[in-house]
This record gives sequence, C-alpha cells and structure tokens, in this order.
Amino acid sequence: MSEFGLFEINLYSKEEKLFYKEKDEQLRRYLETIECDIQKVKPEIIDNFENNYISPWRYNQIFGAVRFFISGTEIRGEIFLSSLKKYVRNARQKKFRYEGKLLLEQDLLNASTEEIISAIDSSLEDLQKEYKLIPDLECYNNLKKIIDWENILTKVKSREGL
Repeated sequence: MSEFGLFEINLYSKEEKLFYKEKDEQLRRYLETIECDIQKVKPEIIDNFENNYISPWRYNQIFGAVRFFISGTEIRGEIFLSSLKKYVRNARQKKFRYEGKLLLEQDLLNASTEEIISAIDSSLEDLQKEYKLIPDLECYNNLKKIIDWENILTKVKSREGL
C-alpha cells in the first residue's frame, strides 16, 4: 500500500515572538558590555551578534517535524526529532531521528472535513504536551478549512481501490 503525503509541520523549542524577545534582550545586554548606544551601533556589530545568535528563527530553530500522510484507510503522522539532548538556540549540528507515530483517530477516510481537522488538531495538541515543542501552525491554520479533505480522501480511496 503506498503513502499519499499531505503536509509537514515543523516543531520549535519556543514560539517565534518569544525567540525574538529573548534575542533583543540579549542584544541589549551585549551592547551594554561594549558600552554602545543602540542608536549609534554600526551594522556590522549587530550582524556579528545575529550571526552568533543564529537568526532568523524560521528553519534555524527547528528541532523536529511531523509528516502527515494517508496510508490505507488511515491518516497518519510520523514524528522526527533532533537527537540533541537539550534544545538550545545555537545548535549547529542537528540530526533528526524517527521518533514514532502520531496517534490519530482510526479510519478517517470516511470522516467529514470537520472530523479530520479535529483529529489533526487534537493530535498536534497531544504532541505539544508530550514533547514540549511548539508546532508552527501558520500555514496549516491558514489552509485547513479551505482544503477539500473529503475530496482528497475520495481520490486516494479510488486510487488505492478502497
């Protein structure tokens, strides 16, 4: 039985706003140590700080991902996490390992769009609680109610002969 990939959601150690708030605070403290007025700082000093801080947040601060797909009569999720023991902002050598499956309700191929969205949302909430990682839901939330889930599932069922 083949897999039909749906989408992936990246997992972060902290929310984007908190990351940048902490970065700005560290920049302020850094500039205090070199006794600089932030309004008069040369751009290369800030660039040097940001290069050491590993900006920007998006993609550089990923510590895992969830891949959603259809297999047989189920919508499934696979979890991949960084092998690091501690999630730190300047982790440069990240390797991802398969962590396990994300539990969704069984047999969602006959479910309504609302039931599918509810099952995915619930599984993401459980994941966040268990692994203490923040899913980046921006794109998923923008599209989840626009996507014709039932039509996708109908096409997968006919393709698989289910």
